[in-house]
Amino acid sequence: MVGVAGKSKGCNTCRKRKVACDLQRPQCSQCIKSNRVCTGYQRKRIFIFHRETQQKDHGSASCSSTSPEARSTTSPCQEGNPAMSSHSRGRRAFPRTRNQIASFQSNANLSPIAYRKQIFNAYLCSHIPPSQLQSLGTLWTALVPELVSPTEALETSSLALATSKLGRLNDDPVLTRESLRLYTLALRQLQKALWDPALMYKDETLAACMALAMYEIMECPSGDQQGYMSHCDGLDKLVQLRGPEAHIEGLGHHVFLAFRVHSTLQDLNRHSPSYLSSSEWTSVPWANIPKTEFDQFFDIFLNAPATLQAVDQLDATEPPERLRITLRIIESCWALDSELARFYENIEKTSLGPLYWPEFAKPRSHWKSQQDDSHDGNENNDLNDIDLFPISLHFPNLGTARTVILYWATLAMLWSGLYQLTLLVYALKDSVLESNINNENELELEHETSDVDTDTADLEFAIARLRPLGHRKDFASMARNVCQSVEYCMQDEMLGIGPLLIPAPLGIVIDTMKGYESFQREVRWAKKVMKKISEGGLKMLE
Repeated sequence: MVGVAGKSKGCNTCRKRKVACDLQRPQCSQCIKSNRVCTGYQRKRIFIFHRETQQKDHGSASCSSTSPEARSTTSPCQEGNPAMSSHSRGRRAFPRTRNQIASFQSNANLSPIAYRKQIFNAYLCSHIPPSQLQSLGTLWTALVPELVSPTEALETSSLALATSKLGRLNDDPVLTRESLRLYTLALRQLQKALWDPALMYKDETLAACMALAMYEIMECPSGDQQGYMSHCDGLDKLVQLRGPEAHIEGLGHHVFLAFRVHSTLQDLNRHSPSYLSSSEWTSVPWANIPKTEFDQFFDIFLNAPATLQAVDQLDATEPPERLRITLRIIESCWALDSELARFYENIEKTSLGPLYWPEFAKPRSHWKSQQDDSHDGNENNDLNDIDLFPISLHFPNLGTARTVILYWATLAMLWSGLYQLTLLVYALKDSVLESNINNENELELEHETSDVDTDTADLEFAIARLRPLGHRKDFASMARNVCQSVEYCMQDEMLGIGPLLIPAPLGIVIDTMKGYESFQREVRWAKKVMKKISEGGLKMLE
């Protein structure tokens, strides 16, 4: 109906431009044709505090939705979500979210769909800063509240995920126990969905698997990684059975993007490549949706597990063959380095400003772990060690931070590998070449011919052509860049998603640099950060 606010069903970008929208999902063709970012169809939900309830509950407040006309100058999520407002003040207001959830549960007039939306939107507002949504792209979790009729498995697993986060955020054991009940129920419902041919290949079933995997990361209910690995294996099989064509658009596409990151990081840890690095799986799912900068970077990152696997196989070979394989690995590493350099040059050119900039680090004594009783002499136990990192690195948004920080971690791993492999070549060179020459002399005495002399010449030529490492010898600088980015991601205003960007690159830095004596202080510091993040709700890191 023309002229009536809130009746347009078009995407938010077309509504803002006041043009007709064709309602295509997940991105309308109008935005694609005009090369604009389609911000989707989700409408902002506005929450306000009931002042009467606030007075009645001695400072606590329940929340309810209201129209945009009733909003104040405060941002919507800060206005309606207690976790958001507590972050802005640097303290936590536990009763507010508890009362908010209690009001949802006690409201008999609230439909199951409205209840799910209220809970999950409260979770999203406590997890993702509204200002960062566009930079991070469409997250699959943000699509769940808009589903009209999700499957039982997805509805229950998403509620388990949301109540777990809200319970931990507010130190509410009731919510935490409820999340565990929902988790066990979701496991049964997911098993039924996987047995049902009509549900097995649905996007909602894939999303339910991902939600339960995320729950395992946060809560680790089995006490170890077995549950998480089991869900990852189940996700992997389901993604393969669905095929790349099933992940072209909608919820399935965005769940696939999250799965690709989780799965590849597991492959990196196992030093084992997967089907995800094949050309089919790096092209078909983007048939209708252009790749983001992070997607483009991850296409390069997918080569890392195969390179590590090749390095692991060196110990099982004889010196001559080890030298040949090492030279081939070095060649592939240089190719990766060139790809990464081109990628970074491209994003620098397309960026409207600097990708990052330095700022003086801020001392944050409250980052100190309550459980850390170690005293390392004069070493500062604060997570933001001013003596160790006097400068912190900041970014225009979390989307850029996610890409650039993982890029630095990848360079630290790659350059360290190049350095170690080059040392190995020169360690093997003399013994292998000398052995080949002795073999040649023996064959000459026996008046026989062989290809040994040709092989020796090829090895000598390949070694002579090794490129100098140059600035790549300073791989520790890339590792320090990752460490100096922690302050930005751990800011209160980054809510729950900021710290989630840290474990993967910081874990790569720890594994890469732990063998270097000169970097041990930074490694200890990085491990303290990982421990602090685990205390904040990533139990899997423990």
